[in-house]
Amino acid sequence: MATSDTSAADLERLQRELLRARIDRARWLTEDQRLSEAFALTNGALVRMHEGAMAELGAADPSLGWQEVRRRLERLRRARVRNVVPPVGPLANSQSVAG
Repeated sequence: MATSDTSAADLERLQRELLRARIDRARWLTEDQRLSEAFALTNGALVRMHEGAMAELGAADPSLGWQEVRRRLERLRRARVRNVVPPVGPLANSQSVAG
């Protein structure tokens, strides 16, 4: 089923609104709360990476999934050290959330 331009625009608007709400909420968090949020986001990302690795490998053993996650993270670290991976952050030509 193809996505219409209208629904794509609606989705983009909704994403912007959700991001704006998260930013507004983050402004009221304490440093400890922000750190806690950062750990929760990181843990969630690692779980998704593990699930993806397990699916791609077709593995049933979770240790194989974590092994693959470590391999991928190490590959990213090596690329970063060699300056192959661009820095994390907004692209130079991207629009700001407020704009």
